[in-house]
Amino acid sequence: MSSPPVHRDARADIAASFGEAGLAVHSVVSRAVLEKLAGLSDSGAVARYGLLESAAAVVVAFPYDPRPGSRPDPSSLSVGAFAANNRYATMTRLLLSAGRSLAGRSGLPAKGFRAVVNSRLPEKLLGELAGLGFIGRSSLLVTRDYGPACLLGALLFPRDYMVGEDVADDPAGSDPLAAAAGAADGGCGACTACADACPTGAIRRGEGRREGRAGGPGGGPGIDQERCIQHWTTTPGEVPGPETAVDQDIEKPGRHQDEEPPL
Repeated sequence: MSSPPVHRDARADIAASFGEAGLAVHSVVSRAVLEKLAGLSDSGAVARYGLLESAAAVVVAFPYDPRPGSRPDPSSLSVGAFAANNRYATMTRLLLSAGRSLAGRSGLPAKGFRAVVNSRLPEKLLGELAGLGFIGRSSLLVTRDYGPACLLGALLFPRDYMVGEDVADDPAGSDPLAAAAGAADGGCGACTACADACPTGAIRRGEGRREGRAGGPGGGPGIDQERCIQHWTTTPGEVPGPETAVDQDIEKPGRHQDEEPPL
């Protein structure tokens, strides 16, 4: 038999716990949004993370420095800024710290607060539904605070943690997908900075922010995966010949590990 729901000043508790953990940019989403997300996600991932058993979630943007360091010598390889350090592990640690703080404030078991980082859930869509930003032409979530230079994660709340409608940042009773689309109508506008910077021309310049949305197994309609270096570094099997980039050829290894993409 479960314990009765705990309801305190949830907004103040959440702000204090995430502030103490150093996760300043965060947003609360309701159970209704999680249910909507579950309908758009892989059923195995929904069950694995207990999405439908959660009362709500706090979605977090965790920044990194996107500026390139010094160019490596020819005998070594460069690594993407987001992967230069294990920020996923750091963000998981900070989320769990916030969860322990909320557990202490609410009297609920800490194990009921679950961190979701680098998961099989559509985290960019969750970030958009949480109001952290919009999914841009590059298929990345462009946040108000950090632009696209951030990782996304979430802390799922146990069912017994009662979060009132006044606490969730998404509009109560509205269609969260329609609300997210309306909030991001401006989107990228005429900006093509990401397409200009892409060395293989994988980011299409099509008009309209929806062309930048990630769209399932084939990726977003704004991304040409045949040209995308990130796609080939996370796809098992043989890699096509060298992709011609701006002023250089990018040679690929012959085979990659069968693993989930880091983003």
